[in-house]
Amino acid sequence: MAGNASEKGKAEDVLGSVDGSAILREPSYTECILCYSTITDVACLVTQPDDGHNVCRHNFCFECLGQALSHKKNCPVCQRQVLKIDRNELANDLLGDLLKRNEVLREMKQAMVKKDGLVKSIREEHGIEMTRWKRENNRLKETSREKTTEIGQLKTQAQDHASRAGRLEKQAADLELELRQVRTAFKKELGELSASLAGAQGTVREQQLELEEWKRTSQEREA
Repeated sequence: MAGNASEKGKAEDVLGSVDGSAILREPSYTECILCYSTITDVACLVTQPDDGHNVCRHNFCFECLGQALSHKKNCPVCQRQVLKIDRNELANDLLGDLLKRNEVLREMKQAMVKKDGLVKSIREEHGIEMTRWKRENNRLKETSREKTTEIGQLKTQAQDHASRAGRLEKQAADLELELRQVRTAFKKELGELSASLAGAQGTVREQQLELEEWKRTSQEREA
């Protein structure tokens, strides 16, 4: 119902002051300024009317108010003389509804906090994934640059090889032309040698025939 003993002692100390100026809290519809807790069993004061014929109607816990008025018969808030205390059943019903709503709001707030925590966790995971993605993207970019450089080097080497192959092809063509020329010259020289050999062979046959004719003539003379 009311606050603990230390809170009650604090309220009694406050109400024990001469003019009640030590009360620092403003009146609240749901909080008892004596025990600083949610009002339970609402007690509503009916005080001496002011110049406008209005009573204060300040609300407190019934038990807290009883202890306060045992020290001084004045409203703890406005210091007017207390005429009577009403048990505010309507306020109790409204307060009950308000407490239920507050409980619903508290649960909603807890759900929102949980949701915020989940959102924060998702954002943190997203941040981690983004960091990983950026790191991987940078790695792929670096690999791409390295491959681009390697491809450029390979292209340069290919161009060098193509240039060298062109030079080798020209050298091969020159050698092939030279070889054809050598073959032609060799065939010509071979033809000339063959003709010379044929002429020499004809001369040898003629000489052999002359020799044979000389031998026969010599034999006839001896006979």
